[in-house]
Amino acid sequence: MGINRIPGRLSVDCPGFYCLSGIMLIHISVAPRRAAMRRFFRTLFFLVVMLLILVDAASAFRCGTRLVNIGDRKAEILGKCGPPDWVDFWEEDRIERVFGFSYSDDSFYLGTRIPTAAVVRVPIEEWTYNSGPTQFIRILRFENSRLISIETGGYGY
Repeated sequence: MGINRIPGRLSVDCPGFYCLSGIMLIHISVAPRRAAMRRFFRTLFFLVVMLLILVDAASAFRCGTRLVNIGDRKAEILGKCGPPDWVDFWEEDRIERVFGFSYSDDSFYLGTRIPTAAVVRVPIEEWTYNSGPTQFIRILRFENSRLISIETGGYGY
């Protein structure tokens, strides 16, 4: 350790340490911190990838070697999986915004359509597939003949 003379200031030369106006500060190595950050970001990346895989798996269901996805039609699923073990059917009334007739010609709002609410009856079906006691029950929900959700129940029977 040596002393360097800088005009107007006394400085201590200390390798491996930070020096400030003659005061020796301990140098903390950043290598362990970088390694910890790398481990953290690798773990975070791995968790995000696994989450994306699980989310994708939750929106699909495998029938043998065929894959059923949200948005498929009932006929496609019947072809892939065969008939379901149980079917529930009901209709729900939903209020939707529709645009009816336009205002009269002498109106300031020429060509503007009048928004109104209409009750729309939506057919809903739930199909249940039971693949046995070693696999989970799958419940497929259809609205207007399109698959909108896949739920996983308990183990089959």
